[in-house]
Amino acid sequence: MSQKVLEALQQKFEGAILATHGQFGDDTAVVDPSRWKEIASYLRDDPKLAFDHFIDLSAVDYLGRRTPRFEVVLHLRSTAKLHRIRLKAPLDEAELEIDSLVEGLAKDKKDIE
Repeated sequence: MSQKVLEALQQKFEGAILATHGQFGDDTAVVDPSRWKEIASYLRDDPKLAFDHFIDLSAVDYLGRRTPRFEVVLHLRSTAKLHRIRLKAPLDEAELEIDSLVEGLAKDKKDIE
């Protein structure tokens, strides 16, 4: 089922899906970091996809092994559709910023007290 998700992403975000592959039981889309939030929001909001379970978010440092050096990795699952997907966004050392996927977080500690 996740292969259909990858196909939907490639159709909807032509040019922003840099690569796709399967690894360790997860289908993966490597995405343009500038479209990261838009793509993740689409996966959550489209009722045909319904990715409602944020499994984890991590980063990988490929020091000396490849360029770009860093990669942000997100695992998502749809509890209704029973499919999973991994999004990866490559980041250069010189530009280590990516949009947050969480909206409405407190801007500083006093906002949450």
